[in-house]
Amino acid sequence: MTDIRSTFRVLEGGLARTATPLYQTFHSAWITNTRLMGVICLCIRWTGDSPRSGDLYQFFYFEAEGQGFDRFEWHDGVDKTSLRELEASLIGGLGGRKVAIRQQEAVHLAQYFIRYNKKYALALPEPEDKYLFLLEMDGTLTEEQQAALFDKSCVRLTSKNALANYFLMRVFGHDFPAAARLAADGVDLDLFPGLNALTYYRNEITMAEGRSSCRCESLIETTQGFRVIVTALTFTGMKISGFRCISNMRISDMEAYMNLAHSEFVTVYRYEGSPEEFVRSSTELTKNAMILPEHNGRTFMIYNPTNDHVKEPVYLLYNDLTGVYHMDDSGQLLVSSATLRNIRKLELDLHFSPLREKLTPVSSFEFNEPVLMQYLDSDFTDFLEFIDSIKVE
Repeated sequence: MTDIRSTFRVLEGGLARTATPLYQTFHSAWITNTRLMGVICLCIRWTGDSPRSGDLYQFFYFEAEGQGFDRFEWHDGVDKTSLRELEASLIGGLGGRKVAIRQQEAVHLAQYFIRYNKKYALALPEPEDKYLFLLEMDGTLTEEQQAALFDKSCVRLTSKNALANYFLMRVFGHDFPAAARLAADGVDLDLFPGLNALTYYRNEITMAEGRSSCRCESLIETTQGFRVIVTALTFTGMKISGFRCISNMRISDMEAYMNLAHSEFVTVYRYEGSPEEFVRSSTELTKNAMILPEHNGRTFMIYNPTNDHVKEPVYLLYNDLTGVYHMDDSGQLLVSSATLRNIRKLELDLHFSPLREKLTPVSSFEFNEPVLMQYLDSDFTDFLEFIDSIKVE
């Protein structure tokens, strides 16, 4: 009789050994309450059962308008500074807050993210071995529990302007599961089946008397260009009970640019220290910045701590941004904002920071259109030279 030991080889591992992280137990989890903006970040922390096992922090970033579960990060929690850096890079620009959730809710969400990618043939982010064990855990939730979890992932709506804006964002983005949560039963959500929306730039809301309905004029960018779409919404309580399209018109890039043009304030500083010293911990506002390496330096995007701009009767995408710092490798620091109030806020942030002694103001400008991004997209390496080149005599 053949000895099966010479035919088969025993493999280490297997699902039975990966049902939970090695020597670790669930500690806590949170999600951002930003689901209505179309994104959500989930963090799960597992605590080591022994000194050698350490902790495991898992970060899942999910985008509901097509990209799906497109970023995963993990951390052992030893270096608290780098852990804070990692967290800020994920949620610093979301404008939400963290909401605690239970283990089963966290597992349910992670499983949903993974299965979403598999359903739509989207690649899973690496390293898969740091999270695929979650598929073997119990993430079962009842419909009521799923609804409660969705509510945790959303900001509480108290404004019909916000309701209208969030609803249209989700509809134009074909994010119908979220749009359905904002609508009454029976509302047709798929009024624009051929529309591949990329960005919801502007929406002007005109409320009817009594605030039971409104007219919305939305400027969006699609894969086919810019469009202005006029819709009518009806409210029943804090739900959308009626939704119809009045007009859907293509506009040129120039028309879109004119509709979106706004003032920009820029202050130029000379930094006498090493540009590498300008980091996330340098000022109060940079702690939660989105940091991008670009144009011979780094750009710090400072976002507002909330998404309250959705409550305005005229929604503008850029109103979620307090302003921008750009430090280049030569020590030129550019500070930019769309409003005088916010440029002053950024200047004061620098004034009360440890960087103050090494900063010298050089120039201040007010432009009637955004200029900083034009500079960052140019071949110029000095902002003042760039301004000289575009001056109209």
